[in-house]
Amino acid sequence: MASNVFMGSVYKSLRSICSRRACIQGFKRSIQTTKSCKELMEFFDDPKNWGAQEVKSGRAWRKDDLRIKSNADLHKLWYVLLKERNMLKTVEHAAKTEWQLFPSPERIDKVEESMKNLEEVVRERNRAYYMLETGETGERPSEIRIDPFGNEYK
Repeated sequence: MASNVFMGSVYKSLRSICSRRACIQGFKRSIQTTKSCKELMEFFDDPKNWGAQEVKSGRAWRKDDLRIKSNADLHKLWYVLLKERNMLKTVEHAAKTEWQLFPSPERIDKVEESMKNLEEVVRERNRAYYMLETGETGERPSEIRIDPFGNEYK
């Protein structure tokens, strides 16, 4: 119940920061993909999930599912996943500041796994394209090095 009060106060303060008129003028561009202008509330979870103990979510995108998608679909999906990750991180931070549990924290892991799988599928396509065109992979050569403290880096 306390999270509903907190999120309600956040919503009121965000409405005062970004007026409806400025939102419509600033975000109505050809690149916008959302159907409605929700202002900064797109960084917060759906209000019906506020204060919930558990939020239902699907599985992460598998590489096999992503391989059958077009490049345009993968591009759109990347930005959907990016918005979802930002929203989940914002809600997680808000829950931590209020000393409350973040509902269904596995959602962040699913989104990050999906993003990792999507990036790998795009990398596979790029390698295949460059192999056909130039006979090389097109990737920069790299090696994993270990610093004196035992940390690995490329």
